[in-house]
Amino acid sequence: MVAQFSSEDLSENILTTQDGLSVQLTVFEDDTANIRVQEIENINSAQLVADKLAKAKIALQKWEEADKPMNIRQAQLDLETAQSELQRAERRHEDLKKLIKDGFITADELEEGRIRLEEARVDLETKEKNQELLQAYSIPQKDTELKNAVMIGTSEVEKNSILAKTSMNKDVRAEEAARRKHAHMMGILEDLKAEKDGYTITAPSDGIVRHGSSRRYGSFRPEIGTKISAGQVLMTIPDLSSVEAELMVPEVDIRKIKLGMNVFISADAVSDQTYKGTVKEIAELASSGSFWSGSSVKEFEVEVSIPESEGLKPGYSCEAEFVVEEATGVLQVPIQAVFRDGEDMSAYVVKNGEIERRMVKMGRSSLTAVEILEGVAEGERVRVVAPDSGDSE
Repeated sequence: MVAQFSSEDLSENILTTQDGLSVQLTVFEDDTANIRVQEIENINSAQLVADKLAKAKIALQKWEEADKPMNIRQAQLDLETAQSELQRAERRHEDLKKLIKDGFITADELEEGRIRLEEARVDLETKEKNQELLQAYSIPQKDTELKNAVMIGTSEVEKNSILAKTSMNKDVRAEEAARRKHAHMMGILEDLKAEKDGYTITAPSDGIVRHGSSRRYGSFRPEIGTKISAGQVLMTIPDLSSVEAELMVPEVDIRKIKLGMNVFISADAVSDQTYKGTVKEIAELASSGSFWSGSSVKEFEVEVSIPESEGLKPGYSCEAEFVVEEATGVLQVPIQAVFRDGEDMSAYVVKNGEIERRMVKMGRSSLTAVEILEGVAEGERVRVVAPDSGDSE
């Protein structure tokens, strides 16, 4: 571990989320149990209404196939019996009237026969009325009652099915909502834990930790309590297997720099050696120093690969000379040996102990030397200061 950020607020959020997750898990389990209970209730209620409908259908079938025909036959039989009894009573009464004339019976016996005749007539009228009531009221009423029971039972079955589906769908939606919310909170918790893990910075490999960025002006040493800005580089671990120099080139010179260009690197810490490298990468965008330094100088970052880097260490400051152009077989003098005289350029040549001022024509130049096209010959000595400034060749 190379750094640890404060995670108190994040830890509190994790605990709060875990508590909410426990509550949501309980809600989800309750909703799942409600679905199971609703399934059982739906099965029971469906069975009850189905049994009720089956009983109503059986009762209707029994009435239509057995009880109603039996009642009709019984009423008809009662009527026929009453008619027969009336006929017998009438014949008996006629016989009694003949017998009383002949003196074979008494008046009381005749009266008793008349009463039986009246009873038979009343019984026939009752049986006829009962048959009329049976056909006009009792049978239709029973038909309607039993058919209504079947119709009501059928409606209750359909109603129960709709209510069962509605209740089940409601419970399923509640369980699904609880499941989604639980999964969402679980995702939040995992994100918070992952974020907390990110508060501990560990090195991806062994090496030397360098505070801040490897970029220029990017180095700083954080302390406990230091506030870190988004995008700020805390530390770097240089790759010692391949050394690169990160150079900042002013915008006025960046057009001269090309990929693959040779560069000569010198470091103060290794003053006796110069390293050769090549331009590996040129930044597309300029940077104004760094956010933390407040510099407004526009510079481009140039990465230079140094194959032979023995003696160099990460973080060394260095200077670089870019080989913008190479020329062979040319005459050059130190840049200090050429003087401007108005629009003309001149050099002071030492010949036979005398100083001769000559007008020169210059070619290409660098920070330290200038190419002489005309005015000075190879082997001649030149002064690097004007004659009136002191002796120096």
